Amino acid sequence: MRDRCKIRCLALSSVLGALGTVLLLLGSLVEVLDLSVAALASLLVLFAHRELPRPYAVLLYAVTSVLSLLLRPFGTAVWLYVAFAGWYPMVKYHLDHFRRPLGWVCKLLLFYTLAAAGTAVAAAVFQLPILSYPWLFLVSMGLVGGAVFVLYDILLSRLAVLCAAKLRMRIQRFLYRP
Repeated sequence: MRDRCKIRCLALSSVLGALGTVLLLLGSLVEVLDLSVAALASLLVLFAHRELPRPYAVLLYAVTSVLSLLLRPFGTAVWLYVAFAGWYPMVKYHLDHFRRPLGWVCKLLLFYTLAAAGTAVAAAVFQLPILSYPWLFLVSMGLVGGAVFVLYDILLSRLAVLCAAKLRMRIQRFLYRP
């Protein structure tokens, strides 16, 4: 009985991995969809993290990242997923257990740290003169990026509740039925 559940979890996570890879490849082909497709692929990790045993979500992120990087290494959506959107739902689950102001401070600190590191790496690789940009541009991009991140975090929270309310019983019946 336990082996059957493991096989079903593996099959479900494999399907989710294939779906995430296809989404990321579509987002890489249509450059307008890069942010939204990375967010959609992260919803699959959120679903796996909430409904399947813990290792399956990490493996889903790893498989989707590796396959997407192998198939389309220069896609923006793929790199957004690998660098942030893929693993953030797993970290968010733990940061949500903090008290309200401390959790948001940790989330925003994580986001701004990764954004600054990503900007520094991009500046080093592509030899962009980041410091020559006007400070108003950098501040406005930081504010817009922070606002989009807050909306993304709220969306993940609401969809986790929706997933628990609508899909949990169906998934549990699929995974644990004899």
